[in-house]
Amino acid sequence: MWRLDLRMERYQRTYMPIVTCWKCGNVYAADEYTKKAIVACWKCGAKTRVENVGGGWELKPVGAFVDSESVHELLKEIEPISSKMTEVERIRLIEAAKCLLIGAYTACESMCYDALVSVLRRVYGGQKELGYYVQKMENDPDLKNVGRAIAYFASKRHEVDHPERVSNKLEAKNALNMTKQLIKEILTKKARAKGCVF
Repeated sequence: MWRLDLRMERYQRTYMPIVTCWKCGNVYAADEYTKKAIVACWKCGAKTRVENVGGGWELKPVGAFVDSESVHELLKEIEPISSKMTEVERIRLIEAAKCLLIGAYTACESMCYDALVSVLRRVYGGQKELGYYVQKMENDPDLKNVGRAIAYFASKRHEVDHPERVSNKLEAKNALNMTKQLIKEILTKKARAKGCVF
């Protein structure tokens, strides 16, 4: 298809991009004959940003349209203890789930660590960093069955305190899963523990 670009006074050839929906996998052709647009999947409604860059199409999920069902599915394990969480902790985990769904993996990990540190500060007191609380958890007999999750955060401690990398999908997914597991275990066991700060 040819079209006249009046601003540049020359002909340009623009092709319709083929979009694979990031949410449901549906494949469809975008209706837009532009270089940049936001299109919606006709099957599930998920939005995708399409942009022609250097002759090829870049497709990116549009995060503002992440539906609540997908977020709920990622966080359903912590629903039974959500009443023991502060509003900030709940919002941080919701934001972490949204970040994972749209591919903002470093932001996902950051939100996970923020939520976990907030819970740990309430349980152990103080305004310390994650590394301090990892040591507290490792020595806590109430949390012995979450050793794998504690070990994960112990290995990430330096990277969290001194960010030196960009996260990938697997790292973000692991961070969210381990954070959910730890928060659930901590709030289930420690809320009943003697001498708990909250």
